[in-house]
Amino acid sequence: MRAVKRLVAAVSGLMLLAVPFAFADALSVSIQSLSPLGAIPVGTTVSFTITPTGFSPSLYILSDPFGTSTASNSNISGNGAFSWTPVQSDIGTHPLIVTASDNVGNAASTTVSIVVAPPPSLVIQSLSPGPTVMIGAKLSFTATVSRLTNPSFSLHDAFGGTSGSSILNTNIDASGNFSWTPDVTQQGEHVLTVYATDSVGRSVSASQTVRVGAEPSLTIQLLAPAGNITPGQTVTFRAGAQGYWPTTFSIGDAFTGTASSITNNNINASGLFSWTPLAGDFGTHVLRIIGTVGAWGQSASTTQTIVVLGPGGVVPPPIVPASTSATSASSTSVASSTSGTASSTASSALMDQLAKLQAQIAGLSTSANSTPSSGYVFSGNLRQGQTGDVVLQLQTVLATQGFLAATPNGHFGPATTAAVKKFQAAHGLSPVGTVGPATRAALNALASSSSGTANVSEGAATTAGDAYVFKNFIGLRDSGTDVLELQKRLATLGFFSGSATGYFGTVTETAVKKFQTAKGINAAGYVGPATRAALNQ
Repeated sequence: MRAVKRLVAAVSGLMLLAVPFAFADALSVSIQSLSPLGAIPVGTTVSFTITPTGFSPSLYILSDPFGTSTASNSNISGNGAFSWTPVQSDIGTHPLIVTASDNVGNAASTTVSIVVAPPPSLVIQSLSPGPTVMIGAKLSFTATVSRLTNPSFSLHDAFGGTSGSSILNTNIDASGNFSWTPDVTQQGEHVLTVYATDSVGRSVSASQTVRVGAEPSLTIQLLAPAGNITPGQTVTFRAGAQGYWPTTFSIGDAFTGTASSITNNNINASGLFSWTPLAGDFGTHVLRIIGTVGAWGQSASTTQTIVVLGPGGVVPPPIVPASTSATSASSTSVASSTSGTASSTASSALMDQLAKLQAQIAGLSTSANSTPSSGYVFSGNLRQGQTGDVVLQLQTVLATQGFLAATPNGHFGPATTAAVKKFQAAHGLSPVGTVGPATRAALNALASSSSGTANVSEGAATTAGDAYVFKNFIGLRDSGTDVLELQKRLATLGFFSGSATGYFGTVTETAVKKFQTAKGINAAGYVGPATRAALNQ
C-alpha cells in the first residue's frame, strides 16, 4: 500500500514539472500577410505581420546577414508590423531573422527570405533608319521592357514645331513596337519619351532624340541696310532658323575697337536684331548669333559682319584672314567699303589684332600653344555637355569629313552627338555618340592626314579653289544654287545628262543614286553627309 502511495506521489510530481516545460515549448512567432509575394523590385514596399504564439512580446529585433542591407529594427512597429522599401544597394537575397521577446525572458525567432530584384527597365532598340529620318520616311523602333508584367505603353514628344507633334499613343502597339512617318510639318528635333506601366502601378521610361529633316541651321535674312553704316544709323536683320525652332537667341561681337555696344538685348526671342551704333563703335563687328532650344543647348549658329564707318566716311582696316586655306565662318558678310580707303596710318599692331580676331571667328587659333585641327591629337574621352577647344577641334574634324553640318562652336550638343554616331558607324565602330579610345584612334588617324582642310560655315556652301563645296542637305523638290552646282558636278563626273536647271527633280535624284552606287554609298537619292563628303573630294 505504501508502495502504491509513493508511485502516485512520484507521478503527480512529474506531471507538475511537465506543465511549464510544455508551455515553454509552445512559444513561437510566425510571418503572416507577406505582400507582395515573389521577388521585390527596387522601390517596391514589402510588408508582413509578426504573429506570436504562447506569449505577448514587447520587443522585436531584426537581423539581416546581407552586407549592405537597409532593413533594420526601425522597420518593425511596436505591434509587430514590418514595412520596408529596398533601394539599389539591397539587390539580392535577404534571409531576415525576426526575434520577439517579452519582459519576463520569453523569446522566439523565425526567418523569412526576401529577394530584392533590380528595378524595371525600358530600352529602345532597333532604331531605324537611325536618329535622323527624312520627311516621308518611316521611323521605327522597339521598346523592350524588363521586370514589368503585361505593360501598357504611352508616348510623349517634346517637339517645338508650330503645328505640334503628330506622334500619338497609337503609334506604339501592346508589344512596344513603334512606327511613325513624319510629314513636312514635323521637321526639327523630337525628344520622344516612351512610358511603360503595369497593372500594379510600376512604371519605367526611356527617351530617344530624333531629328526629322536636315541638321538645324541659321541664316541672316532681311539685312538692312546692306552696306556699311555710320554711327546713329540703325541696322536690322533676322536670324532665320531652318530645321528647328529656337526658343532664345544670344549674340557675341568680335570687335576691332575698344568695346562694342552690342548686347543680347539687341536680339529678341524671334531672332530679330536691331542696333544703332554709337561713335565708339567705329570699326568692324563680326557678330556670332546662336539659336538655342530650351535646355538642349546650342543648336545652330551663324555670323554676320557689320562695318561702322568713322568720321567723314573713313573705312576701318579690313580683317586679314590668318590663313588663306581657311574659309570664313560668316554665312553673310556686309559688303566691303563703298567709299574711301583704309587709313594709311593704321598700325601693323592693329592689323595683327584684326587677323587674330578673324582667326578666332573662323574657329582657328593663331596662338603658338595651339595645335592646328589638321594635326590635333585627341587624348581624352568626350561626351555631350562638354565645352572647350578640344570639342571645337572634334567638331572641325567631323565637319571637314562631312559628318557635322553645324558650325563648330566648342559646345558638345545633340548635333555633335549625332555627328559622332555617324562617324562611328562609317568607321565600323559602335555608334554610341561619345568619344572613347577606339573613336579617338580613328579621329587621330584622320587628323594626321587631313592638313589644309577648310572649315566651312554653317548653312552655306562655298568654293575651295575652283571647286564648289557642298555643305547643306539637298533632296527632292529643293531648288537653288546648291542644286545647280550639284547638277554641274554630277554632269562633270558623267552621272547627269540633263540640263542644269537648279531644280532637284527625279532626273537629278536618279543621277545622285548612280553617283552613290559608284562611291559605295547607300543609294538614298538625296545628298547627306557621306554623299557631300564624296562630292567635295
